[in-house]
Amino acid sequence: MAETRVKAAPVRAGFAQACDARRRRKVRCDRSEHCKNCVHAGLPCVYSDRKDAARSRMSIVRGGVIAMCKTAKDQQRHASVTSIRTNSTSTSTQALLSMFPKTYFLDLINDYYTYVFPTVPVIGREEFRQAIRNMACSNHDTALVFCLAAQTIYLSRAFSSRPPVTKDDVRTLFEMTLRAREPLLSVQQITSASVLVSLLVSTGMIDTFKDQAMGTYYNREAIAGLQALRVDDSEHQSSLEPQVAAQRERLYWIVFIHDRYHSLQNDQLSNLPPLAFCTPQGLGDVPPDTDTWLDQEVRLFRVVDDDFLRFHKDKGDPRLTREWIVEKQLQLGSDAEAWIQTVQQFSELQQMDLIVTNYWLRTVLWRIALFRFPLMSNQGDAHQRILTLEYPMHLSRPLRHLLTTRSRAAVEFHGEGMLQKLFDITCTVADVLLNVLAHTWDVGTRSAQLENFVFLHAFLLGMSSLPEAKRRVLHEKMGEVQTVFPEMG
Repeated sequence: MAETRVKAAPVRAGFAQACDARRRRKVRCDRSEHCKNCVHAGLPCVYSDRKDAARSRMSIVRGGVIAMCKTAKDQQRHASVTSIRTNSTSTSTQALLSMFPKTYFLDLINDYYTYVFPTVPVIGREEFRQAIRNMACSNHDTALVFCLAAQTIYLSRAFSSRPPVTKDDVRTLFEMTLRAREPLLSVQQITSASVLVSLLVSTGMIDTFKDQAMGTYYNREAIAGLQALRVDDSEHQSSLEPQVAAQRERLYWIVFIHDRYHSLQNDQLSNLPPLAFCTPQGLGDVPPDTDTWLDQEVRLFRVVDDDFLRFHKDKGDPRLTREWIVEKQLQLGSDAEAWIQTVQQFSELQQMDLIVTNYWLRTVLWRIALFRFPLMSNQGDAHQRILTLEYPMHLSRPLRHLLTTRSRAAVEFHGEGMLQKLFDITCTVADVLLNVLAHTWDVGTRSAQLENFVFLHAFLLGMSSLPEAKRRVLHEKMGEVQTVFPEMG
């Protein structure tokens, strides 16, 4: 019987066995230096000595080899990107640091703790000092230091014995802050410090750059950072160290205050709800009077709830009632002059902020009422006084007393926000003079109220940082008042 021979398939020249990836997946390999399957999958083609017997197919997860190899490839790519970013940012940081020695920032720490920390109690004295030490190796700390320095020299300019600074110096530091910030690639990079940088850049955009839109932009960036930190999640907050949780909640409330102010200024609804819980005060290095001041400030802006913003945006909303107006006035204090006595324990700077803000919110509330309802004259009940035509005039007398018994520097300290509030109040007083006082009050009362307006008008014009557009409006208001009341001439 003839022997039948089976002709063996020719073996392609190359490696004696399949590559590692094909062997593990039990699929054909062409055994070339870079097999076409690996090239197609974008994987490294590796041939190594076979050590163990083949494993069971049950231990092979489909796609596992590709996933494993791709993970290694991604890690290598990430390491390269990180190395490039670290080198480039390090070079950038060194260039920025060459403009200011560390001693410059160390000399600012006392002024920072005196003028910035009491109204933004987030980064303590030692944290600021440590950030200065880390500037050479951390863009995160460099941005924080530049930002705190900018805010410090801006707020302390009227009080400090250091050589005078210009707005260009402050602008330069804020610009350096933005240049030093590294891109956020992970939520783990977001911290209280990075959120604070966004917030202070927001105030810098308004006070120094006079750019309300960019101020709102960076304020919303701060809000996004707080949401990423999950500060509104009580369970998450309770898992943190008490000092860290308290620091984040103080920062949350400060951003909340700024957000409510921006919302009123821009006729928008709020982007940040109030916290539903509160960590006990007195944690960390925050003095008790600072905690108490922040609590008072929060109480004021919690009055500006969603209904307040909605009615301010749409004053014709049929849901708006007189009872709601009166209730809001009670939340601000039924008697404006008596309310001042409740904040006497605070510093001059803190008092100025609280009192002017309180009177400004009363003025905004009165304007909402004026648009919606026919108001009365000479209402005897203090609870109903906000529903009278003369209500802004009742505020002008104690406000004048406040401004004559406090330093002008205490107003300049608070920047554009304070000037805007005083400007709104003064213009409202002028409108009442023109449309109400000329027809209702006796000559003696009229003279006293005119004097209050003249004082507020002159006080604002005496502020060197008052924008030119606001000066023109004030001059126009004064011209109209002088036309209606010729005795002023």
